[in-house]
Amino acid sequence: MSDRIAVINEGRLVQVPDSKSIYYKPQDRFVASFVGESSLLPCRIGQTKNGTGTVSIVGRVRGMARLNGQSDGESGWLFARPEHVDISPRGVMTDVPNTLDGVVEDALFLGESTRYVVRCEDERITIKQQNRRQTQFSSGTAVIVSWNADNCIVLN
Repeated sequence: MSDRIAVINEGRLVQVPDSKSIYYKPQDRFVASFVGESSLLPCRIGQTKNGTGTVSIVGRVRGMARLNGQSDGESGWLFARPEHVDISPRGVMTDVPNTLDGVVEDALFLGESTRYVVRCEDERITIKQQNRRQTQFSSGTAVIVSWNADNCIVLN
């Protein structure tokens, strides 16, 4: 990739970041889809403070996320890259504030990693987990997906 990338959507310059920023800190959903795979979940912003806020995901689950200029009460899209989402057996306690119950819909072994698609109510989340002798999950397995607030951002 280049040192800087200009992303244009319908003739409008959207973002001109370096390659890491375009991947980890996209300005909007279009830029997020420009490079790599991601999960985008509809959310509503709760309390905001110092660039982060509480978010309601799938209508009820509360978590935390970095914000991209949103205010209390606004709607947005929670953005997370698959390598930043963890997957655990259902019933395992986690100290991460962002968790959703789900069921594995697809598990694809890729050698060094496994790509999971997990259904969490009406939403799907993609996870890429390095294969380091941890538990492997098959289709139909009840799981918990989780991620840190530092590894997600709310987009418009």
